Amino acid sequence: MLRNEVVPLFYDRDKDGLPRRWIARMKRAIRTLGWRFSADRMVTDYALTSYIPAAGGTSRDMSRF
Repeated sequence: MLRNEVVPLFYDRDKDGLPRRWIARMKRAIRTLGWRFSADRMVTDYALTSYIPAAGGTSRDMSRF
């Protein structure tokens, strides 16, 4: 997918030197998937899967967050 779809869009520049179709694709990806890549989600995932278990707790301990 990257090689055949995304990379060509990145190198396909308009007269202003901008990869307009790549920009549109990235904006669409951020709109539809951005919630999965937020700092809040990342911190919660780290806490639930790493920090709390390492401290001897359970994910139940994070229910208040």
